[in-house]
Amino acid sequence: MDQQNLIWIAARHSGNSVAVIRRALYALVAPTLVGKHYRIDAERIYLSGLSGGGRVASMVATDYPQLFKGAIYNCGANFRDGTTPPLIELIKQNHYVFITGTKDFARKPVQQAHKKYLKAGVENSKLLVIRGMPHENPDRGDFEEAIQYLDSRTTN
Repeated sequence: MDQQNLIWIAARHSGNSVAVIRRALYALVAPTLVGKHYRIDAERIYLSGLSGGGRVASMVATDYPQLFKGAIYNCGANFRDGTTPPLIELIKQNHYVFITGTKDFARKPVQQAHKKYLKAGVENSKLLVIRGMPHENPDRGDFEEAIQYLDSRTTN
């Protein structure tokens, strides 16, 4: 995070047993809370999650594309069909990275969610299928590649 000049925020005790609405709320209030102590670049507020957290991140990122300018979905992602046209235009402006591995049991659903993004016209979407990776977070190099892709939206 230091190399990328990012602050990592994670909610404790917010796994799959916690209601989705509560997990979404944690994500929504985090930028405001951190902004009280640090100067935040609003163009670099990203969201990420692993497995069920990736699925929640994919819901929150597309519900609030004006806040979250990009997201990394690790081994889990959803796509909400029926997104309203004004929202989809904001979603299209952001960048999204879908990460899965060849040994990830959720590989196919992640790939399907990525295809749905592309079909909806969200071309700023990247799929990383990492050879040999099971259902876990990617290594530092792959995560750094994902962050660089998110940051590329500010340099286009």
